[in-house]
Parts: sequence; C-alpha cells; structure tokens
Amino acid sequence: MAGWSSALENLHSRIAHCFARSEAPERVLRCLSSLLQQVVRKNGWQLAEADP
Repeated sequence: MAGWSSALENLHSRIAHCFARSEAPERVLRCLSSLLQQVVRKNGWQLAEADP
C-alpha cells in the first residue's frame, strides 16, 4: 500500500474538483485504499469497516 499512497493522493487531487460535494472524492479515496489493502478475501463488510 505504501507505494500506492502517493499515486492515490495524486489521483484524488486530479478528480476532486469533478464532484460538487467534498465527501464524494474522500469516499472514492477510501474505497480505492480499501481495495488495495493486503487482504486475501475482500467482502462488503471488510471494505465498509476498513479505515486506511
């Protein structure tokens, strides 16, 4: 995940202006961070509870 952190932050800064509300790009960033975690099986509960 450490290698992806800067790339995700860069992506976040590039797409944040496309959303009317500030919560949406933050949610996208959290979702992508959860998907990139080193977990063997990912399910909805794990992704919802993930706190990167």
